[in-house]
Amino acid sequence: MKKIGLFIGVLIGFLFFESCSKNDKNIIDVNLNKVVGIWKPIKEGEIYIDQTVIENQYNECSQKSRITFLENGTLQFKEFAEDEITNICDERVEPVLTFGSWEETNSGYRLITTYTYTANQQSYTDDGIPEIFTFSNNNTSLRIGYADNEIINGNQLEFHYTDFVKIE
Repeated sequence: MKKIGLFIGVLIGFLFFESCSKNDKNIIDVNLNKVVGIWKPIKEGEIYIDQTVIENQYNECSQKSRITFLENGTLQFKEFAEDEITNICDERVEPVLTFGSWEETNSGYRLITTYTYTANQQSYTDDGIPEIFTFSNNNTSLRIGYADNEIINGNQLEFHYTDFVKIE
């Protein structure tokens, strides 16, 4: 009888501990912004004025690229591409991302990136709220897109976007 009482006591303690742990995890998840994490690009697309959509899957090399949204509002980016002559996959080093940040606003997410060319130290900054910033698949997929009025093969482009999957 003492063994059954001890077993029930241990079981109740375990269940209490486990329920507290689950509640703590839920509290943490609620407070963590859904964009925070490491994202891998999988494809890019173009949406034209006539609603034609053209998508291109990223190759294995390009899918090594990463965009990281950190909790402190900073943004990191590593881009990989194949050399057009040697076909060797390598990290792109020019231009260098010298500053990256993100913030959630009332109208969406704002991304700020500054790139600098090392040879001449010229910099350019992209600063704005993407027109497309949508989550799907239980917040494990992300589409970031910007308006683009370029004309390609006589067709008027409306948006250019990149799709990402969350890997961490």
